[in-house]
Amino acid sequence: ALWLLPPLLIGLFLLWMRPSGKMFPVTLDSGQTVYAKELSNWYRTVALVPPDTTAQPWKDRKQPSGDLVIPSHICHRLLPYRVTEIDKRAFASCDSIYHLTLSEGLLRIGDKAFHGCVRLRDTVMIPSTLQTLETYSFADCFSLNAIVWKPTECKTGDHEFKAFYRCNALKTAIVDSAVTTLPQAVFNDMGWLENVQLPNTLRELPATFVSYSYKLRHIRIPDSIKTIQHGAFYASGLEEIIIPDKVDYIEGYAFSYCYALRTVDIGRGIRTIKPYAFNSNHALESVTIRSDEPPMLSPNAFYDLPANTVLYVPASALEKYRTHPDWQVFGKIEGIVP
Repeated sequence: ALWLLPPLLIGLFLLWMRPSGKMFPVTLDSGQTVYAKELSNWYRTVALVPPDTTAQPWKDRKQPSGDLVIPSHICHRLLPYRVTEIDKRAFASCDSIYHLTLSEGLLRIGDKAFHGCVRLRDTVMIPSTLQTLETYSFADCFSLNAIVWKPTECKTGDHEFKAFYRCNALKTAIVDSAVTTLPQAVFNDMGWLENVQLPNTLRELPATFVSYSYKLRHIRIPDSIKTIQHGAFYASGLEEIIIPDKVDYIEGYAFSYCYALRTVDIGRGIRTIKPYAFNSNHALESVTIRSDEPPMLSPNAFYDLPANTVLYVPASALEKYRTHPDWQVFGKIEGIVP
């Protein structure tokens, strides 16, 4: 019967390694009791979860409060487990959390994970390891002031993504210098956003990047940017924009419905401007194109252009622009000396 012992031990080991899926309480080093469940015993990973599945999971329980520190590891079964996920509604409506620290190693923050944490304030740093940030994860955090975006390979979903929806005190978003690409709609519909700081490592501005950020008056586009994607600044509050020399492509609706936009200065590298890129910019006074060769201008790229908008181009290329059929959408074209 001794031959049965090895497979029996293996079976018991595999049974022990299988995640139970049961929720269990854990006390964090920062003092709060929260709840977790095993994701994998083999890799020893856990997710922080809400205490129940209702719309108000903390209603009848003692909520986490004060300075909440989400650790990189917790102890379970006398072994260290990595905290890789914060599940849907894990801390929803915990209105006594004042500060939040998210440790490196976190891979996912679920839908409405911190929704309605109305006293969460100061700055939240999004870890560089994060791979998925779901819609409304920080929505209605009315006191949050700033975020620092550090993820290098993170997905946010489609153009309706609204992680920071109705964060009415959130005025500053800083992108870390290690970031080379940003996910679609990363700062979409952040209506009170005033200050966006971007590093010189970025290669493009993604679709619906800061769309509907109607308080955003100015932004410096880094010299490293090559493309500006669909609806990047759609319906934002921009008053002026300087587009660097490396940008060669501006996608449709990139600057549409920017009703306060008065001046546009586009660098020497521009090659293509797609339809409705500058649609219905009713305050637009001047557009400067610094390329010696007229870029390809798609039909309706400057749709609903004010009649008095002046196009400024290099003096040496003035006749090229004036005789180019695409650019005759501008009634007045003048030359400038570089």
